[in-house]
Amino acid sequence: MDKEVCRYLIINADDFGYSKERNEGILDCYMRGAISSSTVLINAVNAKDGIHRAQQAGLPVGLHLNLTEGKPIGSGAYRTLIGADGSFLGKLGFRELVKAGKVSFNEVRTEIQCQIDWFWKYANNSPTHVDGHQHVHVIPGVAEVFASVLAENHINMTRLPLEMDILVHKWGSPEQARFMMEVVENAKKALHVFHSHRIWTPSFLGLKTMGRDMSVEFLQKLLKDLYLEQIKDKSDQAMLYETSPSSDETDISVSTSDETTTARSQTFCELVACSLSKIGSGIQICEFMVHPGYRTRQTGGCGEGPDSFSQSADREHEMAVLCNPRMTEFYTDLGIKLISFCDAAKLISNSK
Repeated sequence: MDKEVCRYLIINADDFGYSKERNEGILDCYMRGAISSSTVLINAVNAKDGIHRAQQAGLPVGLHLNLTEGKPIGSGAYRTLIGADGSFLGKLGFRELVKAGKVSFNEVRTEIQCQIDWFWKYANNSPTHVDGHQHVHVIPGVAEVFASVLAENHINMTRLPLEMDILVHKWGSPEQARFMMEVVENAKKALHVFHSHRIWTPSFLGLKTMGRDMSVEFLQKLLKDLYLEQIKDKSDQAMLYETSPSSDETDISVSTSDETTTARSQTFCELVACSLSKIGSGIQICEFMVHPGYRTRQTGGCGEGPDSFSQSADREHEMAVLCNPRMTEFYTDLGIKLISFCDAAKLISNSK
C-alpha cells in the first residue's frame, strides 16, 4: 500500500448512554485506544451520566438521533411519531409509516431539534456530529429534514451507511438481510441530499461486522479492501459527482486515469462516497461503526428496558476484537491513525 497516503479511521461506538454497563465498556475501549468517538442516545437511562463521564475522559461525543425507540425528548403532543403508549413506533413501524406517508415531517423536524437542544443543555457544547439510531437519518423524506436541521445548527458531519459487498454477505436471517439492503439503498439516495447541504460523510464500514460477525481477521480484510478501493485520482471526484446515474445502477464502469474499473458489487454512489472521503491529495478518512459494551444486566434502554442484543455476549465480543493487540499492530503497519470527527473537521479545514 502507498505509504505516502495518510489514512485516518474514526472508530465510533454507538448507543452511549444505553446503560451503565454500556458506558463502562465504551469508556474502557476509549482508554485502551480501541475507539476514538461515540454517539449518545439521549433518551436512554444513562445518557446524562455518560456525557459527564465522557467529558472527564476526553471522549468526543456526537448525537445518536433516535426516532424509533423509547420516549421522545420533545414535550409537544406528537400525533404521528408515537403510539398510544407515548413511545416511538419501533425500527420497522416507523419506516412503514414513513413509506405510507403517515408521519408528519414537521414532527420529525421538531424532535430532531429537541434532541440537539438537549445535547447542548447537558454537554454545554454542540455534538461532534449526528448520525441515526437504526439508520433513521437516511430514510427518504427523513433525510431531507435531517440535513436541513443539521445545516441550520451548523453541524456538518454525519454517517453514510453505504458499504461494499453488502449483497454477498451471509446475514443471520432473511429479515436482517432485507433490512440491511434497505439501509444501503436509502443511503445511496441520501448521499446527494447530505452533500447538497454541505454535510460531509466519510467512507463507511460496520454493517457486516456487528456482534459475532466481527473478527480480527475479517475486520483487517475489510479495512484493507476499503482503503485500497479509495479512488486514486482526486480529479475524478468532480467528474463522478457531476455525472451520477440513477441510484438503481448496479454494474457500471468508471474511467480513471489508470484504468477502467468495473464496479461489480459497488454501485456508483458507493464509489462517490469513497471519493468524497478524500479530503485533499493523499488523505483518506473512514468511519467504522461499532457497538461495544459490557453486557447490560437489569437496567438499561430508552424507557422500555434493555433489548436482547444489549444483554447478549455480542457486545463484549466486539470489545475483545477491538481491544486485541493485533488490531493496534495492524493500524501501525498500514499507517492508519485513529481520529475523531473533531479531528476530521480540522483536516478538512486545513486542506482548503
